[in-house]
Amino acid sequence: MNKAVALGYAHLTLRHLIRISKVILRLPVEIQGRKYMKQLIDTSDSSLRIDVKSGYTRFDIRNIPELNAVFRKLQNLAGQWLNDAESRRSGGFPVDLMLPSDLLDHPDILELALHDEFLVPASVYLGQVPRLAQLRMFWSPKNQTLTGSQKFHYDHRDTSQIKIFLNLIDICEESGPLCFLPADMSSRFNSRIGYNQGRNEDDLVYSVCPSEALVINTGEAGRGVMVDTGRCLHYGSRQNKKDRLILMIGYIRPNCVKLENRSRVLEPLRYEFAQSLFKNDPVRQYALTVTPR
Repeated sequence: MNKAVALGYAHLTLRHLIRISKVILRLPVEIQGRKYMKQLIDTSDSSLRIDVKSGYTRFDIRNIPELNAVFRKLQNLAGQWLNDAESRRSGGFPVDLMLPSDLLDHPDILELALHDEFLVPASVYLGQVPRLAQLRMFWSPKNQTLTGSQKFHYDHRDTSQIKIFLNLIDICEESGPLCFLPADMSSRFNSRIGYNQGRNEDDLVYSVCPSEALVINTGEAGRGVMVDTGRCLHYGSRQNKKDRLILMIGYIRPNCVKLENRSRVLEPLRYEFAQSLFKNDPVRQYALTVTPR
């Protein structure tokens, strides 16, 4: 075992120990999340599940009748917000087009993010009802760059976390789609090169992982993927020649390894929606307001 691999495993082990220590220190939060997961499973008809070995699953929101209306609304809003992109953007890349006021005007977007069809598989995979950490509408304009998240990397909030990438327009390979290696293939990278929290060049990744294993989230509007970005090496918005528009929903376990970046859309409104939109729903109140420490 070379030094980089040994350091990578040491880093991963430390992260797991931090996670375990937080669970011990905040055991009631963990127990409550698992209790709510069981309640969700017992009362939901959702059959979508994330494969533990590969760390992902695909879906098509058009096959979920109760979400069709809000999906069509999201598509219309995406076009409107894109026309006002300069006043909406807060820096960074890809560009986040969603503002807190948008949730106040369209609370059904939040209901989509916490719908059984997504919350149940995320909960089953993570072993508890997670915290809704992120809700963003990402626009990736045409670019020629290859930097930052456009290179292979892991997300670092936790040893496992789930993100949903929902296509709001048709996405082809020229649109800079999300690309990732399944978790079991990414584990091969860790064992040969070494886990790290930096950015990795293609040549390094493909020296141990075949390019044929790459999963590419192309497809018609409505198609999407739920993926563990903590276990799956991934990149996106890379040198796209066509625009990319997606809805991104992120879930983390409350007792995560690192505190999340604050969501500019969700943070001002978590408690307000918990007491109004979900006043009779303790599971979704938990998913909105349970706090990482």
